[in-house]
Amino acid sequence: MKLTRRAALTGVAWLGSCRRPEGRSVRIIAVGIQEFFPLFLAQELGHFQEAGLEVAIDVVAGGSKAVEALMAGSSDVMCDNWDYTLFRAPQGRRLRAFTIVLLTPSRLLAVAPAQADRIQRVEDLKGATVGVGSFGGTHHRILEYFLSVHGLKISDVQVVVIGAGPSAVAAFEHGKVDAGILTWSSYNVLKLRAPRTRALIHPRSREEKRRVFGIEDLPSHSLFAREDWLAAHPAQARALAEGMLRTMRWLREHPAEEIRALMPERFRTAYPEADLETIRAVVDALSPDGVMPPGGPEAVAKAVTSAVDREREPNFDLSKTYTNEFVKPVK
Repeated sequence: MKLTRRAALTGVAWLGSCRRPEGRSVRIIAVGIQEFFPLFLAQELGHFQEAGLEVAIDVVAGGSKAVEALMAGSSDVMCDNWDYTLFRAPQGRRLRAFTIVLLTPSRLLAVAPAQADRIQRVEDLKGATVGVGSFGGTHHRILEYFLSVHGLKISDVQVVVIGAGPSAVAAFEHGKVDAGILTWSSYNVLKLRAPRTRALIHPRSREEKRRVFGIEDLPSHSLFAREDWLAAHPAQARALAEGMLRTMRWLREHPAEEIRALMPERFRTAYPEADLETIRAVVDALSPDGVMPPGGPEAVAKAVTSAVDREREPNFDLSKTYTNEFVKPVK
């Protein structure tokens, strides 16, 4: 017999309340972009509760604000791109990922529809105006790497800030940029609204990831926390990993249409086709086990080193940026 969503969630919440000991509340901070929906579905489906946790999720506009909250201790865990762990933490505190969610960077380099004929390849971007989410942020760093793969320097283009989501889509549509870094969700919406939009680098397939990064599996969206928090809260970290892995398995077993129906309203756009394409891309990119892939840290570090080099410590040890001790197969 198929349970209704309300009945299923009620049952899961009851199980979680039976198992939940005191002191197992966790506050997670994340950026509210569509690609992060697995985290929010983990809560919506009751998988964190089932693992014995009481989880609160705070949403902020950008990753830098999320990191500030994490470092200040107002949040315990962050869900975002693994490469945040490469930055030097204030007061000697490091960030360490403990569950890898996606194995594909959800960012691509696209050409604005008005420039589709003039810009046919990355090399044609010399002298162009290129948009990124923020100066020095993830989009800026990945742009620099994408250009370098094709023999260009960041100084060969004019970089401007276009934000993410609707503001980035608007910048493309209104001719504010010739090209730019977009998330999957923004690109999928833009393609529906302006079909001439085209991707120059879209490292979604295993073949394209190997061409661009030299490897097929890269750590992308992850759960990470301060080292001191992980050392003091191993049970919570293990339960978070369990809940996240349970959700990732659930996502692989259900169609995109059902997933979209369960997604919180904030993650659904006015374009169901675009939403479904993003959902399929995210599900395809899910890690099978939450474990850091071999060679992944080195490949990502290589892609962002030029922008973070001055902030990294001498002899930076990539093995300190993640741990696999909290992930285990979900039964």
